[in-house]
Amino acid sequence: MFAHYDRGGRTPAASPSSIAERLALGALRKEMLIEGETRIAALEHLHAGSARELRSRLTAVASELCAQDDLVSCGVAAYFHGSGCGLEQMTAAYRRFESGLAGLDTASRALALGLAQDVIGPARAYSEGDAALREMLRRSMCQPTTHH
Repeated sequence: MFAHYDRGGRTPAASPSSIAERLALGALRKEMLIEGETRIAALEHLHAGSARELRSRLTAVASELCAQDDLVSCGVAAYFHGSGCGLEQMTAAYRRFESGLAGLDTASRALALGLAQDVIGPARAYSEGDAALREMLRRSMCQPTTHH
């Protein structure tokens, strides 16, 4: 896939042909999504509330990529949903991430976990924690000013 892109290809033929390429593409998407979120946060600092629609669109993009079995984007979707207090959506994206991990070999699983480790923490804690931890995370993530 990356060789096709290097030759200037931008057609559907340029699709990941291995799990390593799928994870590499997921890492690139994650970088772009997080960069977009950072820019949206900067815009929001200039004018409160002005970025709400952009943040919603970015979350929708991450969720769509997750629905297309991009495991790393599932981690990003979980992060974005959690940041917006969408705890059910966060949990669903995290479950999809976890489900996808189950089908990977050990090395690919470790790679996927490494690529998503900085975005799945809150979702993992919320999904695996006890009721007190979930309540603490809910209060923390659902503050009106909570956006990264």
